[in-house]
Amino acid sequence: MSRISDFIIYSVESSSIIPIVKEYGPSTKLGATVAGQTSVKAPEKEAFEKYLPKDVDIVSVHSLHGPTVTTEGQPLVSLERVDEANDQDNYTSSWAQGQGPNGRKCV
Repeated sequence: MSRISDFIIYSVESSSIIPIVKEYGPSTKLGATVAGQTSVKAPEKEAFEKYLPKDVDIVSVHSLHGPTVTTEGQPLVSLERVDEANDQDNYTSSWAQGQGPNGRKCV
């Protein structure tokens, strides 16, 4: 399915993200948007950068809740991948103003 999908969400346990993206990531449709919803972002970042095609858009999300907190009414935080060639200060500043890279609105 990842070869034909425009939008893919990996919503798995953090300990499983690397082997799963290793298996399915290389067949991701070129130009697709890929999102990760794991509680620990370092393995997700590593998996996406290592196993996804370079031309996909990556968005990392985290619903701000835990095992004992209901998801109802909780905010959802989303973060776009930063190209290391971009200026980190400008990126952070644009997010604080509600605008992400490439002029995309951040909510």
